[in-house]
Amino acid sequence: MVGRVPSEDGERELRGCALRELFEETGILLCQPRGPGKKHPPSKQAVAACRRALLERNAGPDGNAEKNVLECFLDANDLSLDVDPLSYLTRLITPRFSKLRYDATYFLLETDCEPVIIDGELTGGDWYTPAAALAAWRRKDIAIAAPAVTILEELQRQPLSKALERLGALAPEFEGSGRGVPFAPGYEILPLEAQSLVPGMPCNAILVGDRRFVLVDPGPGEGDARDHLVEAVERRLGRGDSLEAIVLTHHHVDHVGSVEACRLRFRVPLLAHPVTGELLSTSLDRELVDGDRIELGDSPDGRPGWFLEALFTPGHAAGHLAFFDKRTRSLIAGDLLSTVVSMYVGSPGGDLGKYLSSLARIRDLPTEVLYPGHGAPTNAAKKLIDRQVEHRNERIEKVFHALSRETRALESIASEVYADTDPRLRTLTQRTTRAALEYLVERGRAAAVGKDRFVSGK
Repeated sequence: MVGRVPSEDGERELRGCALRELFEETGILLCQPRGPGKKHPPSKQAVAACRRALLERNAGPDGNAEKNVLECFLDANDLSLDVDPLSYLTRLITPRFSKLRYDATYFLLETDCEPVIIDGELTGGDWYTPAAALAAWRRKDIAIAAPAVTILEELQRQPLSKALERLGALAPEFEGSGRGVPFAPGYEILPLEAQSLVPGMPCNAILVGDRRFVLVDPGPGEGDARDHLVEAVERRLGRGDSLEAIVLTHHHVDHVGSVEACRLRFRVPLLAHPVTGELLSTSLDRELVDGDRIELGDSPDGRPGWFLEALFTPGHAAGHLAFFDKRTRSLIAGDLLSTVVSMYVGSPGGDLGKYLSSLARIRDLPTEVLYPGHGAPTNAAKKLIDRQVEHRNERIEKVFHALSRETRALESIASEVYADTDPRLRTLTQRTTRAALEYLVERGRAAAVGKDRFVSGK
């Protein structure tokens, strides 16, 4: 994997980058004499010494160490890298919801050379067939990055010639591609544009399950994002997988924009908390309450009895549900948390006291991966929860200190507390301020005096 191919001329240079990475990580060095005439190749000992020096220098402060060590070795032996054996495979770009993004080009090399793994960037390595690699990934014996999973799945499903054709035709950009992000076995993320409170912030639809799967929070409205979502589901159905249900964490528009379209197209039941059904003015095929299970059949490692457990977690929304997967220790958090923004809790509709209680509840879970409604999944659930609670408490105290013995209007308090916030978000900041004030009133630290007017209670 190397950087993107900017043009046909740039591909040769990137092939050189790929060969340097290949040598560093596996010891396989593809090179050729620079000039005519028969020349003696460098000894295996000399090649191994070059690689050790490369790894040692690359671990130091010199950012050009890799280039210097390898180029000096090639110059001393009158060699150049042989880029011709590499064939272009595909190019994939990290989805826009990621904090760190990569634009990666992949090449194919047919070789009978055996890799030699030594201490450096890698701690181990082995040869796998695509099927064996995916089976090990599904058992969680090995970790594979999402782009590599996409490539291996194509290589597994059809003859090599057909797979290469399909991989070469893949759209590099995730957005609009009709592909999900295979973040973990049984969890396919679809960060799609929806009508979020923060413009341009994708909302995550999630396909959870293996041969049997559910669609969680189909948020996009009409347009390319919905087409992407539908194509991703149909891709799974085309493999022979079965869509069992549409599942909602809550009723907000950025999580439900495609509910009716998907319900009609795929003819599957809709599952949500009864309050969510009421707020959407729609009939649910199954009402979910705290402790209910959504059966998923066999997990990716082949074990039966896999399920999601519904957790009633109100606060952000009155009917909010999170879903915990005990087998993989995964939590679908909906809008309890985000890895890109502080979650909105506003009144009317939200309840700050219940929200903090919901956060306290999920903090006690043995979560290894948390899937938020907005932003990339995280392996640091407790840290994320603690940061959110700390931020929320700081805001509550800021609202409290804005109160005085004289009655103050909500609008005046919100303007002071959110003085550094975009004025276009005034409606939202007033609602979050109201939620904080109601929280303070419930705890006797403030008192309501008429409509949207408050005074300090202490």
